[in-house]
Amino acid sequence: MTVQENIVKKSMVLMVEDGLKADGSAKFKGRTYGNVKTEAKAEDVLAVGNALGGLMQDTMHNVVVVQKTELEEM
Repeated sequence: MTVQENIVKKSMVLMVEDGLKADGSAKFKGRTYGNVKTEAKAEDVLAVGNALGGLMQDTMHNVVVVQKTELEEM
């Protein structure tokens, strides 16, 4: 059985620092940007995420890509 994967939706989440937890470790929140092109390369998404993170007042921790994939049996 062959299965084909088709990405149907992609978004980017910038994880930024949002203060401290009770134990003193960093607390994070996500800033989500939708409508990322499904064919966008990881390097390009990271570059855009880093550029946007540089504009934010809060310190950016990392970039996360969330995608929904449809599986089709061939």
